[in-house]
Amino acid sequence: MASRVQGAKGESTDTWLTDPKLVRALGPFQLDPCCPADMPWRTAKMMFHFPRQDGLELDWKGRRVWLNFPFSAPKPWVDRFVKNANGIALAPGRSPETLWCQQLVGGSSLVFVPKGRLPFFYPDGTEARGKWQPHILVAYGEQNAEALRRLPERGYPGLLMKVEV
Repeated sequence: MASRVQGAKGESTDTWLTDPKLVRALGPFQLDPCCPADMPWRTAKMMFHFPRQDGLELDWKGRRVWLNFPFSAPKPWVDRFVKNANGIALAPGRSPETLWCQQLVGGSSLVFVPKGRLPFFYPDGTEARGKWQPHILVAYGEQNAEALRRLPERGYPGLLMKVEV
């Protein structure tokens, strides 16, 4: 999932899939609570298919979570992710002043700002042509912070930031 925008294929959607190479570089994850129903690759051992399964209502307790939440409704996903405190979330990088982003980043173990724009994919597995906005990766927990620290050696240059509130 990612922000609701008009895609190159003409649809307005929240469904923008993360590059599977990036997920592999960060993984393995135990849970993806909000992936689309027709996911062409695995992002986690257990995948809840949104909206058919409401990942907000299902058990996350202690699981290492990959979270690419619907950017049109971030607050409940951020609340749940912060409460779980174990995983990596992909978030829009142009919203640091919002309450939900301050909550997400403020309690994090580490934040990664990729150099350049990340690619996204359509549910059929084809890469989207547009790269509409900057993104950040937000880690909760030391294992996840370490996964962000390893990104540059895995082909993802960027900045690492520790946020203090």
